[in-house]
Amino acid sequence: MDRRAIANKRIKLPLFDNMGSITGPEIHLFRDCFHTASSTMASTSALRSRSGMYKEQDSYMPTGYDQRDIQTAIVDDPVETDFNHVDERFLRLKPAVESLEKILGGPVYRLRYAVMEPNETLPWHIDQPELDRFVCVLNGIQSFEIKKRKAVVKEMQTPGDVWYVNTNWEHQVVNSDQKRLALLGCFRYNNE
Repeated sequence: MDRRAIANKRIKLPLFDNMGSITGPEIHLFRDCFHTASSTMASTSALRSRSGMYKEQDSYMPTGYDQRDIQTAIVDDPVETDFNHVDERFLRLKPAVESLEKILGGPVYRLRYAVMEPNETLPWHIDQPELDRFVCVLNGIQSFEIKKRKAVVKEMQTPGDVWYVNTNWEHQVVNSDQKRLALLGCFRYNNE
């Protein structure tokens, strides 16, 4: 884990930035394609383990949490920027992915679905600092909470809104009383 990179991003970047919204038809398109994706939690855990964020046996993921990749890596031992190949099952998502990239101001890497069961919490953790993170809820409502020193800052996130989230701070995600489906991904945040 690169502690210097984490410290720099904590200092320079905001906790949250609501960057814009995808359209209703784009939300529906992403939802429709979700069922063709298969679980990729094993590769997610391996990536986190290689980055030094945690050991695979120390997984903190709640039982009903799952991730499913839209973009895949076609190299051995990939890093996040290697996840830039759109799986052929998702080629019809290309216009919606381009819309996301326009909102975010550049390429998206490691685009994936994330599922949480009702009333579930993804516990406090810190993500790898190499790239910045965004989240876009497709179904449900979640509270994204960042612990900054002794304060907890919360943002309620609803379908369609694309949020930069500073995951270099300890953070957790608290789901509402309905199943949550969201897009997660990496990009290079530019707040200038």
